[in-house]
Amino acid sequence: MSAKSQELVDIPFHPRRQNNLPTKSIPAL
Repeated sequence: MSAKSQELVDIPFHPRRQNNLPTKSIPAL
């Protein structure tokens, strides 16, 4: 469950984590 959300959020949030939601990529990683 966590691993699946990690990959899905890691891809689209990768370039966005520095622009919009940096808090989602931090705990997701």
